[in-house]
Amino acid sequence: MNISRTNQSKWLPVLLFMVLSAATGWSQSFQKIYAPQGSVARDVVQTSDGGYCMAGIFQNSGVVRTNALGVSLWSGPALPGSAQALALAQAADGGFIVLGEGYQTTGGRKSVVVKLNASGSQQWQSVVDNYKLPNGLKDVIATSDGKYVAAGDTRDSQLVQQIWLVKFDADGTILWQKKFGDAPGDEQVSQVLELPNGNLVISGTLRTNGSTDFFMAKTDAAGAQIWYKTYPKTGRQQAHDLIATLDGGLLLMGETTINPTQTSLLKTDANGQEDWYQSFAPGGTSTPANSLLWATTVVEDGAGNLYLPFNVVNVSGDYAEINLVKLDEFGFEIWKKSFNTTGQIWQATKTADGNLILAGESTGGATLIKANFDAEIYTSHLVGSIYHDVNGDCAFTAGEEPM
Repeated sequence: MNISRTNQSKWLPVLLFMVLSAATGWSQSFQKIYAPQGSVARDVVQTSDGGYCMAGIFQNSGVVRTNALGVSLWSGPALPGSAQALALAQAADGGFIVLGEGYQTTGGRKSVVVKLNASGSQQWQSVVDNYKLPNGLKDVIATSDGKYVAAGDTRDSQLVQQIWLVKFDADGTILWQKKFGDAPGDEQVSQVLELPNGNLVISGTLRTNGSTDFFMAKTDAAGAQIWYKTYPKTGRQQAHDLIATLDGGLLLMGETTINPTQTSLLKTDANGQEDWYQSFAPGGTSTPANSLLWATTVVEDGAGNLYLPFNVVNVSGDYAEINLVKLDEFGFEIWKKSFNTTGQIWQATKTADGNLILAGESTGGATLIKANFDAEIYTSHLVGSIYHDVNGDCAFTAGEEPM
């Protein structure tokens, strides 16, 4: 759009129209804080209407639902049994399935799965017993058959820690539970995802014979194991995130304790065969003594590039600047940029309009940030040229010079 500067009574309304339309567009960026201080958003999903829903620790709630601009629409009820929300997914009916840990019973702390409707009211809950292990479940997804799967760790009769899958019907009934792993090692599950064909992939960390390595396992839709693979590397591994990549493969993100701790990426094909592995300090960042490299999530854009939000947190708990590293499809760094804000990011994902949504915590409470893939948080984004409107007709005429 061209904007005339020769007649303010004509071009000012046009300029205002541009700003207002940009400010209400679905792709507008924002940063929102959800009080009180101490609130944390640990997971986030984009909803079918373009808004967002967060799971975590909020005032008298485990879930907060927002519109597309991050404005809170409702806070769900506190999770039962004083549980804290870990993860969530949107259900086929527009509601939400939420996983909590720390459900208090006389027999100890347990995992609980809660179903909320689209307005945030609880519809059902399912408390899940775990054998000689508090809590246990770490992630939950809505599956393509209208049901739900939660994944985590349990123990067998010999107290060996194993992968644990629990399938729930739409009404919360437990349909089946599956336990498997690489005994005598102990698995610690971090994520589960569903592939387009209904198969499931689980990622995590295997501890065995003094080593700690990444693992991935694939099952069919009924939880029957298809393959299980470990990826021994130098240092101690800790898995955090798992995504399916555009090329049909898998990408596991975590950290490696080498001294200092580094961020690690493991790329495989669809069958778990390793394509490449990278372990590095994002942006060349040094980790001073009494500090921690904080990076827990990875996002892929539409071109296959990878993005890691991260910062370095000191032991005093002060929030540090949030940065974004861009990597190519093989995990080699392209650039590092700052979001020009402080906090810690727990989870990030790509939005339907091709931007980033990041959830975490900051001074003042939980935070939700929408930004583009250049780490820019903008409230209006105008595209066009300004011309000297010689004839005053509020339209570009050949021969009128740009300003």
